[in-house]
Amino acid sequence: MQFALNEAVHQNLSSIFSTTIDPVNPILALFVRRDHIVQDTLNQLSKQKRDDLKKPLKVMFIGEDAYDAGGVKKEFFMLLIREILDLKYGMFTYYDETHTIWFNDQTLEGEEMYKLIGELCGLAIYNSIIIDLPFPLALYKKITQR
Repeated sequence: MQFALNEAVHQNLSSIFSTTIDPVNPILALFVRRDHIVQDTLNQLSKQKRDDLKKPLKVMFIGEDAYDAGGVKKEFFMLLIREILDLKYGMFTYYDETHTIWFNDQTLEGEEMYKLIGELCGLAIYNSIIIDLPFPLALYKKITQR
């Protein structure tokens, strides 16, 4: 995880001097409703180019006046991850004995929801936000090739 954070910080610093960042829109802005946070996020992220996902993230909750100085962004990730990991979607199975989750092979959700989770992990890393994903250690070792 530390390697991923260090890599994200390096990428963010090097992107300052990169020509791939659109100077007109230097941030990725998401406008979401609290009561439709998953669908709003999914809709907006699906319209973004790959390079746009590497821009600094700003989140606005529709109907609220809060300025995102970091707290709104952190709350956004917390609410979104909590909603996506909810057992009502059937995407994951929770294991009480280890307090971890694993992918449910009987889910009715499409691949776009799993892609959203991957994009959220990437956005969190690029924006230096720590999120709680209670996967077993084996998954993290596989991802980091350790």
